[in-house]
Amino acid sequence: MARNGEGLNGFVDAGCVIRGELEFKNSFRLDGRVEGRIQSSAELLVGETGSVDGEIDVARCVVGGEVRGT
Repeated sequence: MARNGEGLNGFVDAGCVIRGELEFKNSFRLDGRVEGRIQSSAELLVGETGSVDGEIDVARCVVGGEVRGT
């Protein structure tokens, strides 16, 4: 997942919920839930237990869980 020497910028574990807006600079892994908007010029990885209900505007999104929205 990390490219060009950039590492994981953040992680939301299963059982955690973010309501609102999420912005990050480097790669981000989501195993919890986000209800709202996700924005980045980097990669988002939605793990098997991860879910998004809202708008995703990222450079690349790898989905293993559930995404509802745009």
